[in-house]
This record gives sequence, structure tokens and C-alpha cells, in this order.
Amino acid sequence: MKICFWGNISNTFKGHTPGGGELQITLLAKALATAGHEVVVIDPGGNEDFVTTEGITIITVKGWDNGIKMLRTFTHRLPQFYSLLKKQNADIYYCRIRDFRHILVYWASRKVKAKFVLGLASDIDILNFRQRLTFYYFAQKRELWTLFSGILIEMNYPFLFKK
Repeated sequence: MKICFWGNISNTFKGHTPGGGELQITLLAKALATAGHEVVVIDPGGNEDFVTTEGITIITVKGWDNGIKMLRTFTHRLPQFYSLLKKQNADIYYCRIRDFRHILVYWASRKVKAKFVLGLASDIDILNFRQRLTFYYFAQKRELWTLFSGILIEMNYPFLFKK
């Protein structure tokens, strides 16, 4: 069975974990690869494609930093990410960590008639909107992009939970 993960986790395989959700994805990918499944990880922020000792294929999104800074998310990043997801033709697409790009993973899974799995990485994922505002968005100073992506996440997550 081919399983496709995505996230900024290529450095986790090299011993530099950016966060708990990334570590969870890495450990799950290692366990599945050890069990004999074909595991592919798409890492948008990665520098190079490589295969781990467990046999996990790490694929970066080529041209991630190309384009005009404020527009490249919509002109380069999202289209290339989506086409790379479809190209994997996996049996299962697995997402974890709150991100608005999970909707692209869902669409890609529907396009290739695969299963979509949304794993919960934190208690914040199951809180209601008011609690997320209090404990996540307003708990510390956020950048403008974090607030923008937060709006997109709040629009996508209820739909993705149902699917």
C-alpha cells in the first residue's frame, strides 16, 4: 500500500524536529515503512529529494520559492503542490497539523480515488472556534500570514473533519 504524507518534516529525519506534530508524522511514517508499506513524504520546504534508511521517499516541491513574494503562494506553490500530490497516486493521503493546504490533499485524494485521513496532532484541533481564538490565535502575537492562514484553516477544517 502506498501512503503519502506531507509536511515540513525532512529535517526530522535528519534529527532536527521543528515541532511535535512533525515528530508524530515522522514516527508514523517510519512505522509504516518498517511494516512494508511504500511511504512518500512531500516536503514543501525541503532542500533536496532523498530516501531514508527505512525506505521513505522524501520529495520536495520544485520551485517552491520562485515567483513574486506575495503572489507565489497562488501562482507557484499551491498549483505545484497539488500536481505533485496527484502524481503520487497513493492509496492513502495522510494529513496532520493544522494547515489550510489540507484541502488540496483532500482534492488530490478524491481525484485519484484514494482514502483521505486527517490525524489530530493537538488538543487545539478539537476545540470550538471561540476556544481556539482564546488559546491559540490571541494567546501570543501572530504574524499577518498566520492570521490569514488561520482564516483559511477555520474555513476548511469543519469540512475536512466531516470527510
